[in-house]
Amino acid sequence: DEHLDLMTKLTPVNHSEDETDVDMPRKRSRANRFRIVRCDWMSDDLRNFLRALYEQHIDEWETSPTKRQAGGSAPRERVTTVPPMSELGRAAIGLWRNCYNEAWLGTLKPHELRKMCIIESKYDFTIRPRSTQ
Repeated sequence: DEHLDLMTKLTPVNHSEDETDVDMPRKRSRANRFRIVRCDWMSDDLRNFLRALYEQHIDEWETSPTKRQAGGSAPRERVTTVPPMSELGRAAIGLWRNCYNEAWLGTLKPHELRKMCIIESKYDFTIRPRSTQ
């Protein structure tokens, strides 16, 4: 709930994409491997935060018998390529300044920058441990 405000500002088109790693055979214990396609508009801080949340989701799935038995697919195995694959992507509107890549912001025209409705403060990406109550 702590990061709900940020997460509701992001839609699926704002996230990095991934494509199937066709070089890997399918395993039954995990979903196929996918190569991450980075969004150029996203700051490293936001990208690292979203990846940390995803890792937390995978850890919970792997350690929770009820989540594993609930059916459905296993979480995707997402890997970063070297060199990283990237695309412009569709930037989210109305985020905090440190959510955006400063170099990408520098490419925008003044009217495009105004349309971004940037919150001129820093977002706190801290992920606090969940209570076990």
